[in-house]
Amino acid sequence: VPCRALWRAMGYLRRVPLVLLFPLALGCDVASSSGLRITGLTHNPKYNGEYVRDEDVNSQPSFWQRISENCGEVMRKGECGAKHWIKLPQGNASKAACHEACAKEGASGCCRHGTFAGMSGYGVAAPPGCALGRGRVIFEAMPNFAAVADCHGRAFVSFQAGAWALRPPTWDGVDDQLQSSTLAEGAADGNLSEGFVREWGDRQWPAKFVDADVQIQLLCPEPEDASWQLWLGILAGVAVVIALASVATLRCLPGKKQAEPREEPSENPDETWDVVLGRAEDAEPHV
Repeated sequence: VPCRALWRAMGYLRRVPLVLLFPLALGCDVASSSGLRITGLTHNPKYNGEYVRDEDVNSQPSFWQRISENCGEVMRKGECGAKHWIKLPQGNASKAACHEACAKEGASGCCRHGTFAGMSGYGVAAPPGCALGRGRVIFEAMPNFAAVADCHGRAFVSFQAGAWALRPPTWDGVDDQLQSSTLAEGAADGNLSEGFVREWGDRQWPAKFVDADVQIQLLCPEPEDASWQLWLGILAGVAVVIALASVATLRCLPGKKQAEPREEPSENPDETWDVVLGRAEDAEPHV
């Protein structure tokens, strides 16, 4: 096989696996996604992680944070203040029951369990028993007989006002302004897969939006008819490319010459000797 044909064939065939993979790589968009993964939040790192798809909002899917421990693992001794409180009587029996009741609320705030009403110097005093404090929550280290836990709730991603944005679970009134209801947002009319370009910087004073580079990876389920034939074809294509590359490397590398065929020695050494001396078979012997 001519070397030029080998190299040309290998150039075509090495693209086969990539062509077969394009549908898998490009088939995952917002419409077909089942969830997404957020990385790169620096001011609000607790909202990094995986989000699952939920009902549509403004004709676009929404994605809600997947969390295993909404209110942390355990409650700790402490106190907290809040603007208002939601009583959770199903958690009055114990700290563990209160912790579970707060987690089921799926909202942000302070989960508090105490025998007596709160004595916080901020906001509204917490009621006795189990309660979830909301709105400008402040945790305080002061002598008391209460147990508290920080519940951050489930944030969600939705499309609103011409842009994709990450929003907190509920209105917390971080600074009593509308923009604090957005944790991060993308460019106007941008694609969700392009990520968020601004983040609410509550780690600085005063809090404001700052430039950000938050990555979003769309997650799509594998097709149900998932194609072992497709992967078999990909493997076969890779094998063909490797085989062609091996042949081309051995036979067609520049600077390597194929060995010239060697003449087989004659079976009769005398005949070869006669040819060298220029004697013919019918030559007369010398007298």
